[in-house]
Amino acid sequence: MTIQFKSILFCILSITFIVSCESNSSMQFGTESEVLKTLIDETSLNTINLDQIPITDISLGPENIIQQDSVDADLLLTSPTNTFAKGERVYITDLRQPTVLIADTSNTIIDAIGRKGRGPGEFESVSAIFSSEEHIFIADGSLSRVNQYEYDTFNYIKSFNIYVGLDDLAASNNYIFASTRSGAKNLTQVYNNAEPYAEYDSLLPRLIPMGKEPSGYNTFQIDATNGVTMAAYPGFPYLFLFDDNLNLTSTIQFTADSFSDIDNPEAIPVDNIGRMEGAVRRYITDFKLSESGHLYAIIDNTLTIIDTNNNYEVEGRYDIRDRTKGNESISMSFISQSDGRVYLNSISHPAIYVFDRQEH
Repeated sequence: MTIQFKSILFCILSITFIVSCESNSSMQFGTESEVLKTLIDETSLNTINLDQIPITDISLGPENIIQQDSVDADLLLTSPTNTFAKGERVYITDLRQPTVLIADTSNTIIDAIGRKGRGPGEFESVSAIFSSEEHIFIADGSLSRVNQYEYDTFNYIKSFNIYVGLDDLAASNNYIFASTRSGAKNLTQVYNNAEPYAEYDSLLPRLIPMGKEPSGYNTFQIDATNGVTMAAYPGFPYLFLFDDNLNLTSTIQFTADSFSDIDNPEAIPVDNIGRMEGAVRRYITDFKLSESGHLYAIIDNTLTIIDTNNNYEVEGRYDIRDRTKGNESISMSFISQSDGRVYLNSISHPAIYVFDRQEH
């Protein structure tokens, strides 16, 4: 494994990054939307200037890539969509596989969970994999169904029906977070995480009304752990934090000079006059909050690691590169981590990149 700029990273980790609270009048992104502005105004706005931390290159080779190398031709990785890391295993959902693939620490796909079908533990299609502190869940969008498994053993427990939708899914011990149905006022449906999995509440108001553009703003990312829920509209550089009672407690705004290159349309509803009106580039592509309180986020295609227990100190920013492709920068889509081992999905080709954070 090639380790680049190790001395620089040592300096980065020693930097104390101070999160500043700014008045809402200084906001720059998306405040032409009264809906978004109202949401931000509910709490204090904490600003993290990412430019204070330099970006470190991490160059990964074949030994750090999970791709179409498997002992079983039926377990090929073709279109990975999501990962869930647990101990020495990573569980991978694939758009073209009605199973969940399993890879080991040698980055070899060794097994799979489930099979095609509608019975217990089976799938018509696999949409996502996510977990609470007690259970693992695998969503089947075709059946609007979620399979539940024991966290420690991955033994199948049961299936239950909720509306899965197209956006992110997450769970805490108390709630399951999924998409609302078309036309709902809010974007995120909250279910009780216990039978009968009834609808409990909803979060994140719709920014653009139905039938208007740019509708690309009406998406969300969400994750939950240790009683904290984080959510984002990817088309804006904000993270919204909720407590275990789903009360909005604070808002984080990220700033960076590179954001000036993101030329998104104004968040003002207009008539649907063309597809380009809805073209929205993501500031925040994905994020995961670890049990230790570290936030792993893909922000403007840079892996950013933040210690939420230490005044939101930014511990590092990384440009992940592929040595097998001329050291080109990887376009990242999803992220997961376990015990300091980080997994990143590539948008451009069927591969998952793996590295040990402690080695960089």
